[in-house]
Amino acid sequence: MVFSTTPAFSQDCETWIAKAVSVQGEVWVEKGGNPPKLPVTLNKTYDVGDKIYVGKKSRLGISLCNESMLRLDQNTTLTFTGIEKKRVTVLDMVKGVIHFFSRTPRGLKVATPFVNGAVEGTEFLVKVDIEQQETFMSIFEGRVLAEGIPEAKNAGQSLLLASGESAVTRFGQAPQLVTVVRPRDAVQWAMHYPPVLSYRAKDFPGTTGWEKKVHQSIKLY
Repeated sequence: MVFSTTPAFSQDCETWIAKAVSVQGEVWVEKGGNPPKLPVTLNKTYDVGDKIYVGKKSRLGISLCNESMLRLDQNTTLTFTGIEKKRVTVLDMVKGVIHFFSRTPRGLKVATPFVNGAVEGTEFLVKVDIEQQETFMSIFEGRVLAEGIPEAKNAGQSLLLASGESAVTRFGQAPQLVTVVRPRDAVQWAMHYPPVLSYRAKDFPGTTGWEKKVHQSIKLY
């Protein structure tokens, strides 16, 4: 996994919409949504129309230009559709899982194959399961308006979610509240705790006792 050591945030949404701040595994981008697929690299910026693919056993951390973070789980595909007034990011999510986090309430609009979500908040999760033909939304802080779409044969049907609520929207059905006992279990994959200190095995040359154990542990790490 590779992490950025440069400032993640920018105030300028006119020059870029997203920046890769952590890359793990195989992640690609189609510039403007057009082939070929190019590797996503650390600190690279991306713009409206770029389509991101996160491969199997891979992850991607993105800093959005409105000072919020977006984490993409493995097997996720999405397109950066645009930026609206007040720097509301618009995404077209094909499949996979995204986790959104911001220190202050921010707006995000997410289009999925089964429902669209207009979100105002600081943290939430969206999961699109193509095989099950459903979209799952869980709001940790904030609120979201889940609206049906003609393509999913549920247009005109909507549901307003508040903090602590979750909903599932299936093809041909209205969004429905669901009970999730431990909703934050769904975002464990997004948590990362980078080391505060970095040591080398040779910093502990002892051949006995605790130094030997630490030496072996660092080598294995």
